[in-house]
Amino acid sequence: MYRGNNYQMLWSGNTNKDASVIYQGPNNELDGVLFDVLGDSSNPASFSNFIRSNVYSLFDVDMNASVIFQGPANEPDLIFFEVFTHPENTSQFVNFIIRQQLP
Repeated sequence: MYRGNNYQMLWSGNTNKDASVIYQGPNNELDGVLFDVLGDSSNPASFSNFIRSNVYSLFDVDMNASVIFQGPANEPDLIFFEVFTHPENTSQFVNFIIRQQLP
């Protein structure tokens, strides 16, 4: 959680509900996004660039009603930049873990 200018907010991207946002490493958020796309019943060929549209999903990180693993406006990019540009990630490690807590 980030507390700045008297606002409290959670970082987006916690797709596996474990109080952290992980781009690279064990229990990362990307695996859930990929398996959500691959496992969609409208994607029988299991294409990784399939777009789940008009959905309400935990894996829709940017909350635009689509889950995208590969292609423009994909969820992994948003998770990457959340981790990479986090204020506590001063060394800009891709395996930095954002720890979250509820207020």
